[in-house]
Amino acid sequence: MRAVQFVNWVILLASASVAIVSGVVALMLAVHSDLGARIGAEIGPVLQRTVLVALPAVIAALAIDGIRRRRPWRWPLEVVLLVVSILVTLAAAPA
Repeated sequence: MRAVQFVNWVILLASASVAIVSGVVALMLAVHSDLGARIGAEIGPVLQRTVLVALPAVIAALAIDGIRRRRPWRWPLEVVLLVVSILVTLAAAPA
């Protein structure tokens, strides 16, 4: 159980930190969008990446809570977290 919690915390912290950094980049692009059309065009993809990376953080936080409180849905949520983490990793990887 400790190993599962450790992995959940790693996924939560890694995903949240990347999502926060991506959010700050999106904010900087929005502030400086008047400097050029290309900068303004980059806001959409950066926001999509931010939401995509934040998804595992939200699921990991729910999984941590589920394990701590021994909820009946904790193990199915762990499977969902594993699948979402793999899919996000594949989607975020450069082509």
